Amino acid sequence: MILIYLGIIIILVYVWLKIRFTYWKRKKVPYLEPEIPYGNLKGVGSKVMIGERFRELYKAGKKLNHPFVGIYMLISPSALIIDLDLMKKMYIKDFQYFHDRDIYHNEEDDPLSAHLLSLTGVKWRNLRPKFSPTFTSGKMKFMFTTVLKVGEKLVEFLEESIQNSKSDRAELQMKEVFSRFTTDVIGTCAFGIECNSLKDPNGEFRRYGRKIIEEPRHGVLMRLFATFFPNLCRKLHIKSERDDVSEFFITALEKTIEYREKNNVKRNDFLDMMIELKNSPNEDERVTFNEIAAQAYIFFFAGFETASTTLGFCVYELAKNPEIQQKCREEIENVYRKHGEKWTYEGVMELHYMHRVVDETLRKYPPVPINLREVASDYLVTETNDVIEKGQRAIVPVYGIHHDEEYYPDPEKFDPDRFLPENIAKRPQFTYLPFGEGPRNCIGKRFGLMQTYIGLASILGKFKITTSDKTLPSISSFLPQAFILGPKEPVYLNVEYYKK
Repeated sequence: MILIYLGIIIILVYVWLKIRFTYWKRKKVPYLEPEIPYGNLKGVGSKVMIGERFRELYKAGKKLNHPFVGIYMLISPSALIIDLDLMKKMYIKDFQYFHDRDIYHNEEDDPLSAHLLSLTGVKWRNLRPKFSPTFTSGKMKFMFTTVLKVGEKLVEFLEESIQNSKSDRAELQMKEVFSRFTTDVIGTCAFGIECNSLKDPNGEFRRYGRKIIEEPRHGVLMRLFATFFPNLCRKLHIKSERDDVSEFFITALEKTIEYREKNNVKRNDFLDMMIELKNSPNEDERVTFNEIAAQAYIFFFAGFETASTTLGFCVYELAKNPEIQQKCREEIENVYRKHGEKWTYEGVMELHYMHRVVDETLRKYPPVPINLREVASDYLVTETNDVIEKGQRAIVPVYGIHHDEEYYPDPEKFDPDRFLPENIAKRPQFTYLPFGEGPRNCIGKRFGLMQTYIGLASILGKFKITTSDKTLPSISSFLPQAFILGPKEPVYLNVEYYKK
């Protein structure tokens, strides 16, 4: 009898799923055929990275000649945005329908998850203006010297690596090197702590940073489940962050804030600005410790991982394209001399060719390969009279758009000249989205770019990056379990002194 009942349940679930997966067909919206029980996400998290899958879906959906196509994220009907004008409405014109990113958070059980990336509605609208002034160009100038000092330590590390190799070059896993660099940058700017990850790869901040990426609390499918059923997961007290990671970051922040307030320490960094908000005489400006902790945490996680992957991909491409690397180096040398052989914020901002190199890296390897929004209320797509219903997801396939031959001919070729002003002007808006767009674009964009520029300028001014016997011929696959684009295999490169 148990087997009979189990068989009946399986049949009923199967029939329910078959009916569920006819949603877009019944709505007469062009759609991509799903598979039970994954919808259109088969292999995501186990065999394929989510950005790669959405590139495939985007290419297939574009052939249907519709502003959006219906897909299923597991069992959830979702809208894959194809048309650039519809993206513009989503990001800017009709932002009131698409203001929430739809990232699971549980503020009560897991305070670090309630950051600007995941907060929704009124809470996000109230908090974003308080933190936005922290990332102005003026504030970047204050933090420039702090980041530059870490860049100098990066140079020292590479020098020691060459010396220890007992040859004229050192073979290094560059993604790991840059993760240690960006960990030190974010650790000192967000937590006011000298992490020394470049000297000690097993230091606490680097160790917990690795845990966030390599040992997340949940896999991709569970994280998607929490995204689709957030209220159920909150009732079940499901957390998104590891307990040991939360305890470490909260304790580190408590101790640092207590020390600074007790000793009146000022460093003109991110944490100083947060303490000012915490103690503001204006109640409307004031923030709580938990709000500071959540923002410091996402600043650390998003800041070190996205910048380190970008730097890793960038030097890989420069090693594969030595003529681009040399052109970049010559610009660095000229600007460095122009500013009295010292780096200034203004000097780094004048490295226009290097900026284009970074832009092309972010085009080819966008750290966040999809943008996801929850629809706040029924949204009429006026060009078609189709409706994307309240609670459904609208997805922009960033990685797919960045590799669309219509906008970027020969998309696998690394070509910084794509970002010459005249070439940018030829492309439609919303074909370059590494930081998102509109009111919910990346708040830390300026800081992320600044630390990337400093890292590159520090290295290329003194070292030459070349391929080694272990260097991959191409980076064609990515970590399937990650949401941030990262290479599946280690990227080894040689670092040697540059000789004029």
